[in-house]
Amino acid sequence: MDELYSYTVDRKKQIVGYYIAYYKSNERIQKLVDKLPKTEYYYSDAYYAYSEVYYYETHKSLKNKT
Repeated sequence: MDELYSYTVDRKKQIVGYYIAYYKSNERIQKLVDKLPKTEYYYSDAYYAYSEVYYYETHKSLKNKT
């Protein structure tokens, strides 16, 4: 089973939302981003689907993020 843990982060590095699913897709990630409060920075791991999502501000992909 493949789980997705996606979240957004504000300046204080506080988790403001998450979603866990049985499979990964950019559609699911986009729905999560759309529902969350807007924030200045979005961080994720380096999973390729994150790069296909529209973020309202800056998105950074971190290879060492788990």
